[in-house]
Amino acid sequence: MGDDDSKKKALEGKLKEIKEKQKQRLQNLKKIVEEFSENYQTSRDSVPNELEKELYSLTGIIQDVDPHCLLKIPIDSPHLRHIGSALGKFANNMFSDESLIDFLKEKGVEYILGIILRPESNSHYAMGTIPLNSIALPIKGEDAETFVTEAEKAGGSFRYEPSKVEGWSLYESE
Repeated sequence: MGDDDSKKKALEGKLKEIKEKQKQRLQNLKKIVEEFSENYQTSRDSVPNELEKELYSLTGIIQDVDPHCLLKIPIDSPHLRHIGSALGKFANNMFSDESLIDFLKEKGVEYILGIILRPESNSHYAMGTIPLNSIALPIKGEDAETFVTEAEKAGGSFRYEPSKVEGWSLYESE
């Protein structure tokens, strides 16, 4: 009987350890979202107002009603590996793909402008990913289409939409 008790306690300890690691990962991802949201808030003047409106429209967000965060994600951020599309392969971290990031850097992309719906929801982060519902990138034309292909190769899924803002393209996760 004593052997069974020690096995049970060992399993309970291991389960507690796993739950604690999951909780810590969740907190870390939420802190990253806060950081990227602050990046956006401090540089909001440099983002065309029309681009922000287009992102809201594409995502179907009612700006003052639906809980969301606009994020400005530097292309060289060490946290980029945690970013994915809301849809596509389950728990994709598509922005950890080096060829995708190299493509964006070659095109002069310095940051990704993205939206995450319900950033307070723990379920969004359960698989260790920050899922973006839509994004805007400063690329156009053939490069905008190539991004869709590269995103798919990396496990993500974005549909391209031309932007009215010169030099920008919009993408909705689907």
